[in-house]
Amino acid sequence: MEPLDAELIAAVTADDAARVAELMAEDPSLVLTRNRDGVSVLMLSRYRSDRATTDALLAVDPDLDVFEATALGYIDRLRERLDEDPWATKAYSADGFTALHFAAFFDKPEVARMLITAGASVDVYSTNELQVQPLHSAAGSRSHEVCRLLIASGADVNATQRNEFTPLHAAAQHGDAELVELFLSAGADPNAVSGGGATPADLADAAGHRDIAGRLRGVRASRS
Repeated sequence: MEPLDAELIAAVTADDAARVAELMAEDPSLVLTRNRDGVSVLMLSRYRSDRATTDALLAVDPDLDVFEATALGYIDRLRERLDEDPWATKAYSADGFTALHFAAFFDKPEVARMLITAGASVDVYSTNELQVQPLHSAAGSRSHEVCRLLIASGADVNATQRNEFTPLHAAAQHGDAELVELFLSAGADPNAVSGGGATPADLADAAGHRDIAGRLRGVRASRS
């Protein structure tokens, strides 16, 4: 028979909220389960954006760590964690992200503001293979308000992640005209070339966002 912790991980990754609820009723302590990489089942459910599974886990009222509280947007719980350990803003999760990365990725602007006020660095890189700063996380998930907050707090709009990918590359590829304009107004380089040899305009074109590609090429011409 499969151990219950392994069964819980399988249920979470299958978005099987009913089975997760059954397992929580059978043994609430299973909510503390982590996978082989050290990622909690709560974070796994958040990564999968399955609200029903997350709710089934939260039904047993677990003691959230700084990363879980951030990803869920639970400001009061986060404040408690930071009061207990102010250095938690500098900590890395088991999979290599800071709390500010999670606030950016999960589009939690008020949480991001709290973390920055508490001393979180806006230009810190993840320690995993993605090599992202919080602004890359926010751009990738199209978290507009967090992007504005990070830029206002000093984030480098031309910082590159893995493969020399900039936030402007992400916005162009997604066809997000509002973010494209935000990044350009903050000094983003439309001539930036990714590790694969593509400019933001190239990625916009490839994704079918012709208007954005044209806009970016126009800015390139005006700045040359």
